[in-house]
Amino acid sequence: MSGSKFNLSDVTRDADVVAAVVSAHEAFGLLNRSLDLPPYWAALVTTEHGETQVRAPGSEVDGRDVEEVMLVRTSPLRLAYEFNQLDSEDGFSCDAAATLDVQVVVDRSELAAFRKHMVAGARRVVVDDVQAALRSPMREAVARFVKSRLAADLVDTTDLSELQDEVSDALQAPLFRLGLRFEGLHGASVDSQSYRQASRERSRFKRERLQQDLRSQLRRAIEQAQDERLAHVRELLERACVLAEESPQADLGDVLKVFDAAQRGELYEALWADDVSQGGTRW
Repeated sequence: MSGSKFNLSDVTRDADVVAAVVSAHEAFGLLNRSLDLPPYWAALVTTEHGETQVRAPGSEVDGRDVEEVMLVRTSPLRLAYEFNQLDSEDGFSCDAAATLDVQVVVDRSELAAFRKHMVAGARRVVVDDVQAALRSPMREAVARFVKSRLAADLVDTTDLSELQDEVSDALQAPLFRLGLRFEGLHGASVDSQSYRQASRERSRFKRERLQQDLRSQLRRAIEQAQDERLAHVRELLERACVLAEESPQADLGDVLKVFDAAQRGELYEALWADDVSQGGTRW
């Protein structure tokens, strides 16, 4: 920045910039002895005597006795994370995504902490820098959340309240150290390809088991029907035998006349099957 004229709008219009540090020499000139802060931008001013002062969004920064100005975006910063290979309680590998909002706290001590730990020796801080600073505690929070639940309860879940509490507790210390504040969990999701595969396998096994049970039930029904039919035909044949014994001069046709058409058909079928099994062709 020292190699070119400082332009406030170049910083404030860049959606990726969270903070920028400029020296008094860069920020002020002979014809420009003050800065007008736009909405959603505050400043931590360090004087030549080492004192720090806060300038609220929309106010003016007077350049007299100023050594350095740190411009800070005060609107919420959206941070998006993706974490892979997190284990659920029942041992399934999960992938998680979470989006949260944090905000720089406009307070002298909080801005000083942000200047010391977040900005340090840099001249600008972008959203990716804040995201990287919180990545480790954020992963730990999401990993604990996933580890405490079954995969079936995690996949496609829409209840974010418990995860928000987990994230809020985990980020409390690092956010305080960096001069940031947690503004809430914007969205989260958990997926597990290994769980989905196992679920598909369980569904397939269940379908096959149901089909096997159905086939067994049908076979039993067929066998029962066959047994009942054999008993019925046996009863008809026994009746025919009794009639034949009572009328020794009658032929088969006379004996079968006492039966109705359906029963005669069943008897002829049984007699024909017996004749064929014996190698004969009488019927």
